[in-house]
Amino acid sequence: MSGPAHGLDFEQPIFDLEQQVKAIEASGALTWVEFAPTGGVSPRGFALDPSGAFCYVLIEMPGTLKTFRVDSGRLLPVGDALPLGGKAIGIAWLRRP
Repeated sequence: MSGPAHGLDFEQPIFDLEQQVKAIEASGALTWVEFAPTGGVSPRGFALDPSGAFCYVLIEMPGTLKTFRVDSGRLLPVGDALPLGGKAIGIAWLRRP
């Protein structure tokens, strides 16, 4: 398997309770791996930490951030979702200069 070190790609369903996890094959084709329950409605964005060890998923309703550990191409939930105090619509990693 080639591609990013974590070997994951995500398809973000609208009004769904799960995040689809897909592997990137050497050919560039996507292969379904699993559904990862997010605990909310409409996952709106995701970001992998720079090491590829964790995935953070924003859930629009109820406005939470869910953390997953990336383990052998699968997402394992870490603790409870963090309330954000409103609807979540985007996430990004920023590097400090």
